[in-house]
Amino acid sequence: MRFLSLLLSAILAYGQGIFPLPGGHSPIGSMVTPISYVTGTALGEGTTDGNTFTTTSKDTSGANFIVVVKIYIEGTEPTLTDSYGNTYTCGTEQARPSNNAQKTCWAANATVGASHTWTLTNASTFYGSVCEAAFANVKTSSPQDQASGNNDVNGPTIKPGSVTPTESHELISTGAGTNGTSQSPFSIDSGFTKIIEFTQTLTAWGCALGYKIQSAATTVDPQWTASSTGGLTSTLETFKVAPTIPTPISYITGTALGEGTSDGNTFTTSSKDTSGGNFVVVVKEYIQGTEPTLSDAYGNTYTCGTEQARPGNNAQKTCWAANATVGASHTWTLTSGSTFYGSVCTATFSHVKTSSPQDQASGNNDVNGPTIKPGTVTPSENGELITTGAGTNGASQSPFSIDSGYTKIVEFTQTGTAWGCALGYLIQTTLSATDPEWTASATGGVTTTLETFKVAP
Repeated sequence: MRFLSLLLSAILAYGQGIFPLPGGHSPIGSMVTPISYVTGTALGEGTTDGNTFTTTSKDTSGANFIVVVKIYIEGTEPTLTDSYGNTYTCGTEQARPSNNAQKTCWAANATVGASHTWTLTNASTFYGSVCEAAFANVKTSSPQDQASGNNDVNGPTIKPGSVTPTESHELISTGAGTNGTSQSPFSIDSGFTKIIEFTQTLTAWGCALGYKIQSAATTVDPQWTASSTGGLTSTLETFKVAPTIPTPISYITGTALGEGTSDGNTFTTSSKDTSGGNFVVVVKEYIQGTEPTLSDAYGNTYTCGTEQARPGNNAQKTCWAANATVGASHTWTLTSGSTFYGSVCTATFSHVKTSSPQDQASGNNDVNGPTIKPGTVTPSENGELITTGAGTNGASQSPFSIDSGYTKIVEFTQTGTAWGCALGYLIQTTLSATDPEWTASATGGVTTTLETFKVAP
């Protein structure tokens, strides 16, 4: 039943245009949370005396973004404030000279809640009105994208002007203003929803507010239609959806494996259950010049980083399989045409980027220990997985330890037929330079590699 429920949810999300990938499925953790109108937050209200006023209250809980269309006499623009102290940014004014004027204003990353009110303030009479609405999941920093506007149109129709949002899933808000009571109510086309309207009175000019949330970015220029001719204004603004917060990379418990050959040649490891992962990391250790081929029971393709080797002695590479096939009874095989004293340390992770995941790399070799660092790297993105391996040709050098917040998840101690390996990892929340130090239990030749991998978008 849970599978059917998840499948139905995925189908519904796809049908609503939530998945942002054209022509394909969404990778792990990449589903966009769409912008939504917070039901019941719209408010249209005007002055009772042509001057300063505070609106009645609305509950804006659940929103993070507020749009306000304000109407006033040109040259008497009122200051907009609200009861939660939000800061508003306003677009370009559209005005009929010496008559009704209009601006769309917005508060990003807004503080919201019960008893939310708005105040327009000016030193002189301005015949003010506001139409307000609150939305959720709008980008919190620099959300505004495109804008247009029109003014001094005698109606009964007006268009703000054509725009094309730069991103999918944007909120498009549009307002209309009038100075004639007989012009209400307004209607709007092009799939927009009119959510609020204030009809002009003797002390306050009229406003209307509509919106649309696009699935895919397309050109838009909605038409407002008034009930009669008369001077109209219109504004339009588009706002970007909040970026996806990726599901963080995680280590899949129980997949770590350190194992070596029993005869110095080809070997297959014992099995592990890698279910739940999408990314496999393998550190392989071998004699320089005898690099074994790496394969696994699920037929995954592995990419390997740069070799680190002590000349004529132990060598190491980190290899990885992106978008890996995983499951029960997962084994790994190293194969070479000659004795190579091989060992592997493996681990499986989830939510790693499925295409071109590798970002930064470093490595070091031929160090007599007991410590070794691979070299400093700085990942290019937040949330990256950093894996590092250590290799040795001396049994007395085990166990290894590692610093800098890394977790050593597996280690294989050298035997008479297989050299030793260790594998550790760190998942950074915020990118920063890193150069972990491995410390062996005794001096001796050691090698190390480090790779960073990006989180799935």
